[in-house]
This record gives sequence, structure tokens and C-alpha cells, in this order.
Amino acid sequence: MSGRAWSAGDSHRFGFNGAEKDNEVKGVGNQVEFKFRAYDTRLGRFFAVDPLTKSYPWYTPYQFAGNTPIQAIDVEGAEPKSVVKKSSHTETMFIGGDGPSTSQTVKIKVMDYKFTEAAVHLLSLVSGIAPSEISKVDINNAAGTGMPAYNPYERGGAMTLPTGSSAKYDMNFTDNFFDQKQSGKYGYADNSDDIIGWFDLSSHEVGHIKDIQEIGNNRLKYMATFGAGYLKNRSHDGYWRENRANIGQNEFRNFNKFIDSYYGKGKLQTLFENENNTDKDIIGQLDQWWGQYQKQQQEQQKQQSTTTTGSN
Repeated sequence: MSGRAWSAGDSHRFGFNGAEKDNEVKGVGNQVEFKFRAYDTRLGRFFAVDPLTKSYPWYTPYQFAGNTPIQAIDVEGAEPKSVVKKSSHTETMFIGGDGPSTSQTVKIKVMDYKFTEAAVHLLSLVSGIAPSEISKVDINNAAGTGMPAYNPYERGGAMTLPTGSSAKYDMNFTDNFFDQKQSGKYGYADNSDDIIGWFDLSSHEVGHIKDIQEIGNNRLKYMATFGAGYLKNRSHDGYWRENRANIGQNEFRNFNKFIDSYYGKGKLQTLFENENNTDKDIIGQLDQWWGQYQKQQQEQQKQQSTTTTGSN
């Protein structure tokens, strides 16, 4: 229509890393507000100390995403610390040139995620997978990899894969398990600090360690085997390997219900959330609850057996 015009301008509310712009402080797009502090997009630095700085003494408390603002995003440290622990290792990258002798060498810090000792113990109890095998799992944020690809309304998910070596396994989680801002892609399911949500999915995923041991460490062969199984059964859930992995997940759900019923609603989550509890403390309480849970299961089996015998 005559006399009307429109320009995109800078009216969009969100900017770098999905954080909200604060254009009144330093000009358009120069400062964005994260959950815990403000970030200067020109300097690649925060303007407040990282609340987790004591856990990462190798970083300046003002760094963004491990000093890799181009390749990485800041996930606000939202994953539950009692379930997932962070560490880091250094990798060497060669930029430009034809090889190490003619390239610029850059060393970068790469974050590693593993299950805590207490989380390994619980997952082993419910799945029957040895703690030594679960400890080999490397947890990855699968954002940007296209794997796993989940329906937006399925609350996200994970995929466990071989790495080519029996020394470790990859467990790739959708990004809403690391960053609450990504929950909108999965029906607004924020699993980033949901301890029960992490265990519910992980208790299924660790069951696939048995599949890797049976099929082998070749990733293509492993994925082809699962693909053929899904096609044959015309579904993901109908494949017998998925059903076998569900045994651990169902055991976790029953164990959690038992704790809720006998010790109080949310007691398992509270046990892991209590910052005063060490891994040893948590494991001791889990073993006590697990012993009682096993007794209840045995009693129920006896009652069912007696009922069946009497009906005959």
C-alpha cells in the first residue's frame, strides 16, 4: 500500500546464543542477558564472575563457552551436577597450511561429561550393567549433529553408540537435557536439571551397552543392525533390543515409585540434590533402599506364586 514501509531493523528481542538483547546499555546488539550474567558480544566476555568458577580454575571467570565463542554455546551449567560431572581435556588443532609443520597450532579446552559415581551405581542396580561398563560412557550434547533426531513433541531423547573402541561408549542427548532454552523444540520439556528425567532416559540407554558388546564396536554396523530391526518391526518400540533396554527403565520407574511410597514423595531426587551428600553417602542410602525394594519384590513374587498354586 502506498505510504507504508517496513524494515526488519533491530526489533527482534533475542540475539547471540538465543539470549535477550539489552540495547539500552551499550548500543544495539552489544550486550545480551544470560540467565546468570550479562555478555558483551564485542569482547566475547561476560561482565560478572562465573558462579561455577571454583570448579574450573583453568578458566578466567569471565570466559564464554571455554574461550571458544565461535564453535561453542553457553549452556548455563544446567545439567544436574549430582548426575553428570564435568572435566576437560586439551586438544590440538592445526589452522591453515598443509599440516602440523606449516600450520598454526591452537590448543583448545574441550569439556567432557561423565556420570557421577553415585549415578553409575544407581544405573547399574536397575539395569544389571556392570558399573565398570557404565563408567566408560561419554555423555555428549548432540546439538547440531543431527543425532539423535526426535519429533519436537517427544520431549527429546538420547542415542547410545559405539566409538570404535571397547574403552568407551558415546551417549548423545538432545540439547534440552543441557539447556532449558532449547526446551521449546521438544514440547517445552526442560530436562536440563531434572534428575529423575536424566535417570529415566539413562536407565534405558545404558541397556544398549549390551547391544554394543554383542554387535561390535563398528558404528556403521551397529546403526545398520538397528535400522534393519526398526524396519522389520515397522517401529522403534517394537524392536526386541529396545524392549530389552526398557527392562532397566521399567526397573528404575518401579524403584522410584517404591521410594516415593515408603520413604516420601521425591526422596530420590532430594537425595541427589542435597549438596552435602557425597557419592558415598548417596550410594549407601541407595543400597539400603534397594535392599528393601528387593525384599518387597520377593514377597510379591511369593504371593503371586501362592495364588497361582491355590487356583490350580
